[in-house]
Amino acid sequence: MNEQNLKPVRTTEEAKAKGAIGGKKSGEAKRRKKSMKAAAKLLLSLPVQGDAEKQLVKLGLDPADADNQMLVMAAMFLKAAKGDVKAATFLRDTAGEVPMTERERAEVNYTKERLKLDREKLNYTKERDKEAPPDEYESDGFIDALTGSAPEDWKDE
Repeated sequence: MNEQNLKPVRTTEEAKAKGAIGGKKSGEAKRRKKSMKAAAKLLLSLPVQGDAEKQLVKLGLDPADADNQMLVMAAMFLKAAKGDVKAATFLRDTAGEVPMTERERAEVNYTKERLKLDREKLNYTKERDKEAPPDEYESDGFIDALTGSAPEDWKDE
């Protein structure tokens, strides 16, 4: 966007009007993108025919699986097999085998270490609580006050 083309908004009404126009345009763009996505899905789901189907069967695929999506994946596989690194990366990423970045690996290690320390702390607390006798503390009369003996317990002598 060219900053020189921007014109300042002078009134609230003008701002509302321009905002409404922008909202409508945004909705139109979203609908166009959605329809393009639907079209792409439709094209990929269509069955292949002729030589393309024969090539997929030749690769060992079931003819029932022979759609355009499988054709694209097979083409990328063949390119990757010939040494095309981009095709190999595409296949790996599409298969969900995306390698972690150093930062992601560090975050996973940090989380594991944190969980280990939390577990150790919990185990320590459990062991400490087992060792402490339950009646270790001297009564301050609070429980008795709750049971109704407060006037007798708190008499001034």
